[in-house]
Amino acid sequence: MLLHACIYLVFYLSFIPHRVALLHDCNI
Repeated sequence: MLLHACIYLVFYLSFIPHRVALLHDCNI
């Protein structure tokens, strides 16, 4: 259960920058 939470956290943190980059590119 803890391992699953860690994997989810890593996935979440790695997904956010891509999301922000896409929004940033769209704004520009």
